[in-house]
Formats: sequence, structure tokens, C-alpha cells
Amino acid sequence: MRPVYVPDPAVDARVSARVDELSALYQAGQYAQARTLIERILAEEPENAWSSTLRDWQRDLSVLGQPAPPLSVNEWVQGGPPSPKGTTLLVFFEAWCPHCQTEMPIVAKKSRDLGAAGLTVVGLTQQSRGVTSDELRSFLLASGASFAVGKEDGTTSAAYGVVGIPSMAVIRDGVLMFRGHPSLLSDEALQQWLVEPLPPQ
Repeated sequence: MRPVYVPDPAVDARVSARVDELSALYQAGQYAQARTLIERILAEEPENAWSSTLRDWQRDLSVLGQPAPPLSVNEWVQGGPPSPKGTTLLVFFEAWCPHCQTEMPIVAKKSRDLGAAGLTVVGLTQQSRGVTSDELRSFLLASGASFAVGKEDGTTSAAYGVVGIPSMAVIRDGVLMFRGHPSLLSDEALQQWLVEPLPPQ
């Protein structure tokens, strides 16, 4: 068990400055460099106000470049399974989640704007907390979410390491390119995966 962190203003100021640098790397889609910086921060300041978040980001970054887990969907509410080829944006959400209610119209716009460039969007929900199928469909309609949406039993969420919602993953030709909170996925990174070949493995 890690020790309880006692706030240290000097440590937190240093780490906050590095987190600003880290955010810039995320926005530029430079995830390998972001992973290196997180490792450096945690090595230098293992306990700080950001340490829990940094470890979450480190966990998300650790799977990039690996084969994407298969989707386990019990029922397609609309649309159907994506092609194994091309670029797919997965969004894990629940209709009752306030942050998901904010994020889904943004995802719907990405789907409309980048669909012609080859982006496939798939929503995944466990339809939890008593949300009915009619309520789910009303939520999707209100969000403008016309992309494929499937109901899953938590198997896919677990396979993708989802611990909070909304959460996203990007798959390109079966390989994980991104996993994490939507705020960490830049449009620049998403667009480059639509037009650039995968780097050599």
C-alpha cells in the first residue's frame, strides 16, 4: 500500500507544470512521449496531488500498439458491428451519466464530420441503473447519435480497462491507438489515424 500523500505545495507546483506539458503532448497526439514523461514524473515525485490521475493515464497508455480486444455485444440498438479494417472510435457511455450527456453530441458531430474520411463510431452501453430501451433511444435521438450502438454486459468495458465514463478507445486496423477520457483525445490525433499508415511494429 502506498503511503497517504501529505500535500506539499512545492511538489504540487512542480508536478502541475509538468502536467501542463503532458496535456500539450496529449493534444498533439504524441502518446509515446506522454508515456515517457509520466514515467519520469512518477519516478521523481511518486506521491503528489496528481499521482492517481497520472497512474490512470499510464495504465491507459500502456496498451497502445497492442491488438484491440474483440467487441462482445449482446444486442445492437442501432447499426451493427464495425469492420475490422479502418479506424473505429469506441465510446463507452450510459444515458443517465451527466458527462456522457455532454459528450455524446460532440461524438455525434465527429461521426458526421469525419465519417466521409473513414471514421466509424460505435457506442457501447450496459444500459445500467434501470434505463429502459425507450429511454436509451430517446437519449440517442436527442444527442444526434445516429452511429452504431450496442448493449454489452460489461465484458467489453472490462477488456478495455474502462473504469469511468465517458471513455473512448480508437482502433486502427485492429490495433489500439488510444484509450482514455475523451478530453485527452485530440482531433489532430484522430484525423492523422484516418490518413496515415500505421508505423512498423
